[in-house]
Amino acid sequence: MNLLSNAVKFSKDDGTIMVSIHDLGNKVQISVKDNGIGIPEELQEKIFDRFVQGEDLFTRSHEGSGIGLSLVKSIVENHSGKIYVKSIVNGGSEFIVELPNILSKNQFCSTNLYHADKYNLERIKIEFSDIYK
Repeated sequence: MNLLSNAVKFSKDDGTIMVSIHDLGNKVQISVKDNGIGIPEELQEKIFDRFVQGEDLFTRSHEGSGIGLSLVKSIVENHSGKIYVKSIVNGGSEFIVELPNILSKNQFCSTNLYHADKYNLERIKIEFSDIYK
């Protein structure tokens, strides 16, 4: 949820956000991609550290505590996964989470619904490419 919230927060009102999920056999890859403000290359590793936010350019107009991505990384790693980012300043960001695929073919995954009134969700596109073949 934090990755999606950040994508909404750091994108323009007419921006696009794409969420995709891919079954890669032994792992599942989840991607949250936006066309927002992007992250400078020198900050891309640091943003996963606790209490670290982007430079003044990024943080002054976007409030936050600086712990969201740190918590996401911790949760992902506690599930034997990894997270990384691809980003270009003014070209958007893509956060990629890879988790071990431990569901058997006979199991299914349920989802919880979240109340999303405060966001304009029309610009979010979700792709379940090859998860539910």
